[in-house]
Amino acid sequence: MHALTIPRGENMGRRKFGSYRQLPSGLWQARFIGTDGERYTGPNLFLTAKAADRYLAKEQTAISDGKWKPPTKDPAPTLFGDYAELYLKTRSLRPSTMRCYRRYLDVAILPTFGKTKVTGITRPKVKAWYGNLNPETPTWRKHCYDLLRAILKDAEDAELIDRNPCYIRGASTVKPARKVKTATPEQVDALAAAMPAQLQAAVYLGAWCSQRLGEILALQRQHIVIIGPESAYVDVSENKTTGPDSKPFVGPPKTDAGERHTAIPPHIIPRIQAHLDHCVAPGDEALLFPSRLGGYLSENTFRRRYNNARETAKMPSFTFHDLRHTGNTWAGQAGATIAELAARAGHDDQETVARYQHGTTERDQQLARRMSEVTGWRPAVKDGAP
Repeated sequence: MHALTIPRGENMGRRKFGSYRQLPSGLWQARFIGTDGERYTGPNLFLTAKAADRYLAKEQTAISDGKWKPPTKDPAPTLFGDYAELYLKTRSLRPSTMRCYRRYLDVAILPTFGKTKVTGITRPKVKAWYGNLNPETPTWRKHCYDLLRAILKDAEDAELIDRNPCYIRGASTVKPARKVKTATPEQVDALAAAMPAQLQAAVYLGAWCSQRLGEILALQRQHIVIIGPESAYVDVSENKTTGPDSKPFVGPPKTDAGERHTAIPPHIIPRIQAHLDHCVAPGDEALLFPSRLGGYLSENTFRRRYNNARETAKMPSFTFHDLRHTGNTWAGQAGATIAELAARAGHDDQETVARYQHGTTERDQQLARRMSEVTGWRPAVKDGAP
């Protein structure tokens, strides 16, 4: 068995008797020297450092009492279903991610591998399982495969198996099953007009500011900063999702790139200001788009309203995410570099962004102005100007 090198610090604990360390899986492993002078590793992995420490204390007591015996591992390999549950428990996952992982496991993975020993999952079995997943849902199939591969990689790191059996070329890449659509400014106006008055601004933020739905539903009054009639921005610092218990969860965006200041194109600033004046309660923490009973509006409720609006606007297949794609396309047409697009939309593509200069606030303001100009908007003429 080869040793894993882990930096000392919070991932390693030393005591007068034995030591413990955290494996890449997040689980903890305990080690000590027995009375025979041999080095032993605990027969099990532990969820926490405290549990590993308690195990070592118990072994130390047994040695002191003269009752110690060398530990032996349970000869029965771990069932995949049990290991998958342990994998989820030891991960710091966002509620929305946990909800997705739970569904991938329950629907697609555990029915096949739940009762199979981890050591019994082979490449041919993985290949046969993957082949039975519906090829007409490529994104779903990719996510299920990626989760299975991640869990078995964790088992490999914990040295329960010699090699990860998930090795299907191209399984982790997928072409979108649906071509993303782009709207015209007039179509966005039609979509907004078809929405309830208190939700119209959400359409404009989705299109002209490239906001995700979860980001929009988490917005508060303090997140909209209007400096003047031609200068304003959205402060994106939170994202709303739904956890496995169907309760709303609001936290920081999934990546650091998701936290950003996005300039608002000047021609829609009056619409956003009107929304603040007429549809938002007083106070910095007042939600821009609350539910009727107060609190966060659910994604399902919003989508029902949006689906009705797109039917009215004769755009039945135009999703809310297409608005974000539309805004990114407009920004590109306005001259944005790849780095500026990544900064504006909150993308976390480090390899691409590293090759370009990062977008700046001033540059983003200029970009937003050019986006407005494609609609025919022109800067206001100041008093005394020719």
